[in-house]
Amino acid sequence: MKTGCVLFLFVLMVFIINCDKDEPTQPGTDYSNYFPLEIDNKWYYYHVGVPDALVIYRIWDTATYDNKIYSLFGNKVESSDLFRKDDKGNIYKKRPDKELLWFAFSEDHGGSYEVKLSDKFIYTVKVEKSLTIEYDGHKYVDCVRFTFDAPNIKDEEMVYVFAPDVGIVQMLGAWVSLYLDSYEF
Repeated sequence: MKTGCVLFLFVLMVFIINCDKDEPTQPGTDYSNYFPLEIDNKWYYYHVGVPDALVIYRIWDTATYDNKIYSLFGNKVESSDLFRKDDKGNIYKKRPDKELLWFAFSEDHGGSYEVKLSDKFIYTVKVEKSLTIEYDGHKYVDCVRFTFDAPNIKDEEMVYVFAPDVGIVQMLGAWVSLYLDSYEF
């Protein structure tokens, strides 16, 4: 009986000590929900200082190229981008001559990757994860920020911030500052 009690206390003590050492489950490890690309999804953005002038981005339609389905995303159908998502949540952008990994959700926090538009125009994209973004009464948690910069070109920097189950909550650059006001799925 005494051996059983000692064994029980030992197991209990090991359990209690190890509970403190467990790594918590990291939120956001499944990035497939960070950019909902279903037809008719809509995002309503405003410019800083002009909250009444909403810019509506939406998924207009889909198109198939090389047996891959792309979603047409933008505020005007004629200037929209073609995006597709892989099983890890990475977002690829279809260009006339190639497909580019545009938003690499599988990249580690603090990591970076390149997006080569041409021999002279190469973005370095920095990835930041697990961010909390707050503005004008909005709060988004577990966000991922992509900062695009081509060091040899001025005024081309762009920042995109994604929130889970929402999509892009901020699009910031030299020529645009859009903040998500609301969305419809």
